[in-house]
Amino acid sequence: MKIQEVKRILTRWEPSSFSLYREAFTQYGGSINMHPDIVDYFMRRHNWHFKFFHYKE
Repeated sequence: MKIQEVKRILTRWEPSSFSLYREAFTQYGGSINMHPDIVDYFMRRHNWHFKFFHYKE
């Protein structure tokens, strides 16, 4: 098991989706360099892969 997986389990972060990321960004804001349109551009144009997580109580 990778250290990232252990951290995720201990902190209760769950795998998420880009659509949930966009929704959270719209609701709570965030850094301009991680704006959903910027992330979407790199995912589509440069075939970059991002992993999204959310905190679930």
